Amino acid sequence: MSRDDGMAIMDDTKLAQKWRRAESIRNNDTGPFVLVVGEVDYWKKTGRDLPTGAEIAFMNFSEVTAELLAIIRPNVILSPLLCLSFDCLDLAHILQSGGFRGSYRVLAPDLPDPTVIKAEVRSIGPDLDFDVFTTQFSDGDFRH
Repeated sequence: MSRDDGMAIMDDTKLAQKWRRAESIRNNDTGPFVLVVGEVDYWKKTGRDLPTGAEIAFMNFSEVTAELLAIIRPNVILSPLLCLSFDCLDLAHILQSGGFRGSYRVLAPDLPDPTVIKAEVRSIGPDLDFDVFTTQFSDGDFRH
């Protein structure tokens, strides 16, 4: 069953639909492309408005694979530092193993020492262009 945004729900029977959507994103290569990874199903269920357009897509962590990244070729990936289903280290592992060459940026609440997070990610993904953006939002805003 497809969701209203054109992305398919991740399960084995719907993989073909998801790949068709990913291919259409790639074929719409008019400029920079941002992939936001997070708790997308939860965000939509709670009424959050997610931007749409050829230059941005939103995916749940469970949908992100090295194969998919090779198709959609995002320039930038954004994710929360920590979610209910994953953290930035989990995503960094997928990005490193898939040879991701774009920028990976994490959104986080104000942290006492972001260099600790940067060092951990670099130990998993030494080739990743990684940084942490801190904001004034509370930690709970990023987990959901």
